Amino acid sequence: MQTVNKFDFTVFFGGVLSHDRGLPALVAAVQNLESVKLVVAGFGPSAQEFSDLIQNKRNVEFLGRIPHNTVLKLTFLYDCVVALYDPLSPIISLHP
Repeated sequence: MQTVNKFDFTVFFGGVLSHDRGLPALVAAVQNLESVKLVVAGFGPSAQEFSDLIQNKRNVEFLGRIPHNTVLKLTFLYDCVVALYDPLSPIISLHP
């Protein structure tokens, strides 16, 4: 796990890797930004797909499954923490 980097700004996502989290859009948003790095920690049904997606992306690092207490520590280490949820999910809905 890398804790010091040469990038000006580091974005962190820690959570479940599934289709409704929008990770491909996040990778697309940062992949051509030379001074930005994306660090992703997590596991789930889309873990292999995510790993394949980031092949040859120099500014995306996949930590895989890490302990919850480590995720909490990393949220304080990086510049930005991203939480991605499907707005149509019944769990997220503000309407009954």
